[in-house]
Amino acid sequence: EEFEEACKSFGSVECFVTAYYKRLHWIVTQQAPDVLAHLDLITKLNKDNYFFNTSDSWYRALVTTVVDALEKTDIIVEMNSGAISRGYTQQPYPELSIMRELCKRGIPITISSDAHHVDALDCAFPAMVAIAKDVGYNTAKQLRGGAFRDTSL
Repeated sequence: EEFEEACKSFGSVECFVTAYYKRLHWIVTQQAPDVLAHLDLITKLNKDNYFFNTSDSWYRALVTTVVDALEKTDIIVEMNSGAISRGYTQQPYPELSIMRELCKRGIPITISSDAHHVDALDCAFPAMVAIAKDVGYNTAKQLRGGAFRDTSL
């Protein structure tokens, strides 16, 4: 219901999703954080493509715009299991096709639970490592000694 209301306030699902990715693009190009989380969080309530199809060209173009911007930076993309631990999805963020594209372009990742409770601190870590390896990653960034360092998967 909240997602539907947000879509209505933006005029349509496509307008709402576009606004989300425009904001991410702005964050990447104007704020340049060390880590970008929630690359495709907009899909959390879109189970079975209920609101929009993540294979549609308009959606893929929005994702590509952000990935293009990321490729020109040193920003690390967070892969996280927060929605798994909270029962929204069975897969981590970003989804598999985005993970493949990030790896193909050499964009570094970090693996996180985005835990809101201590019992979820290591939620789905083995699965996320397996996915990262499957798409071609050999390392992930880990914060150690105040700096992000490559850690073997």
